Amino acid sequence: MSPVSLTLFPRDALSCLDLAIDLDSSSYKLYRLRSIAYSCLKDYEGSAADANRVIQLAPHVSFMALM
Repeated sequence: MSPVSLTLFPRDALSCLDLAIDLDSSSYKLYRLRSIAYSCLKDYEGSAADANRVIQLAPHVSFMALM
């Protein structure tokens, strides 16, 4: 999924990411992308919740690597 998809079609991206997370709930990358989609939709609570999940799943990953 490209960043363009997230910003232009955040609702579609969110639906796809929900399904992907259902299949692999241990992927910090999926939560990171869904956090961005939530932010694009101005759902900042959802975005923060997923960002916190990223930190739980990948505390060893530097902040810059998540950008």
